[in-house]
Amino acid sequence: MTNYTEIDISFTYDYWKPNKTADKKVIDLQGKLSTIEMLKVFSAGVNKVTDFQLGSQPIQSFIKYIDEEKPKFDVILYEDLTHLAYLGFLHKLGYPPLISMYSLVLFCGHDFSGQLPCNPSHMGEIMLGSTNKMNFYERVQNYMIYFYLKLVFARDLYKSNNELASKYFGPDCPPVEELAQKRSLLLTSSSWIFEYARPVFPNTILVGPLHIQDTTKPLPQDIDAWIRGAEKGFIYFSLGSNVRSAALDESKRSAILAAFNEFPELRIIWKWEEEELEELPSNVICRKWLPQQDLLAHPKAKLFISQGGLQSLQEAVHYQVPIIGIPFFGDQNFNVRIIPRLGIGTFMEYEDISTETLVRDIKQILHNESYSANVKRVSSIVKNQMMNPRDTAVWWVEYVLKAGGNVNHLRP
Repeated sequence: MTNYTEIDISFTYDYWKPNKTADKKVIDLQGKLSTIEMLKVFSAGVNKVTDFQLGSQPIQSFIKYIDEEKPKFDVILYEDLTHLAYLGFLHKLGYPPLISMYSLVLFCGHDFSGQLPCNPSHMGEIMLGSTNKMNFYERVQNYMIYFYLKLVFARDLYKSNNELASKYFGPDCPPVEELAQKRSLLLTSSSWIFEYARPVFPNTILVGPLHIQDTTKPLPQDIDAWIRGAEKGFIYFSLGSNVRSAALDESKRSAILAAFNEFPELRIIWKWEEEELEELPSNVICRKWLPQQDLLAHPKAKLFISQGGLQSLQEAVHYQVPIIGIPFFGDQNFNVRIIPRLGIGTFMEYEDISTETLVRDIKQILHNESYSANVKRVSSIVKNQMMNPRDTAVWWVEYVLKAGGNVNHLRP
C-alpha cells in the first residue's frame, strides 16, 4: 500500500518481561494478584512501557518528522487505555479530530475522558470481574475499586503521563486529562452480547468484532495431519500472548496433562512457548505459535481452553466452539463470567485447576449438547449486523471527517 506507513514497536514485547515492567506473578503464573495489586503493577508497568516506546528510535524519528515537515493528518485513531502520554500527538499535530478505540469491553472507572456514564452500583469494574448481579458485599467492593480508580489510580496516572508528555512533546503540551476530553468518538471492538446492558452516549459505538478474518487459511501440514487423525475431534489450549503457558507451576502442568490423558479419543493442541514439554501424553502436541482462527474454524474443533481475552472469546463464538475460560488479569476476569451467562462454556480460577476439575468441565461441555447449541445461537446473533463491523467502523470515522470533527451533538 503506497499510502500506508507503519511504525513497528513490536520490540516492546522484549521489554515487557518479568523483573522489568511486569510482575512475575502475572506473566509467569506464580499466583493471582488482587485487583489493587494488579492496578499498581499496571500503573508502574504502563509508565515504563510508555516511556520506553516514546523514547525509542522509531517514535523519535516520527516526532522529528512532524516537527520538520509539518504534515497534515485528517484524524487520529487512538487506543484509549492507560498510555495517556500518547495524547501529546494530538497537540503536536494541531488538534485533528480524535477517535478513541478500545480492544476491550466498555470501562467504568477506567474511562479517563468522562464520556462514559458510570454507576458502580450496577456497572461492574472489569478488572474486578463484577457482573450486573451483585450482592451487597460485591457492590461495596465494586464501589471501593471504582473510587480507587478515580481518586488514586487516575491521580498517579495523570501525574506520570503528564511528565512523559512534557518530556517528549514539550513543556507547552496541555495536561493529558484535558486532551482526553477532546475525544469526538469512541469505537469499541465489543458488541452488546459480550456486555451487560448499560447506558452510553451517542458518540460511543460498539463495532466488534473487528479482527475476524474474512477467510481462513489451510493449516500447517503437520498440524493438519495431526487433526485428521483425531477420532473425536480436538481441543485447542492457549493462554494468549501475554501469559506464558511454559511458566505454569509444575503441579498445575501435571494436573492439566493428566486431565488430557483421560481423553485418548481426543487430540489436544497446546500453545507452548518453549522448545518442548516433557512427558507429553500421546494425544497432545505443543507448538510455540499457532494460527488460532484457522484452528477454531476447523470442523473438528470441539473445545477451546483460553485465558478469556475478548478477542479469543469473540473468535470462539464466531467459529462456534465452546470455551473454558481461565482468567489471570485485566478484563479476563470480566469476560469469563460472560461465558456461563451465555451458556457457551464454563470458567475456573487458576487456583482451582486440578485434574478433577478439568476432566469434569471437559466432560460437561463435550457431553452436554446445550453448549454447542448455545454457541451456534450466540454466533448467529453476533453475525446478524446491518454492516460488516469493519465497514461500520469506517462509516463512523468518515462521519466524523465529513463533519470536520465537530460532532458535539453526539458528545455529553
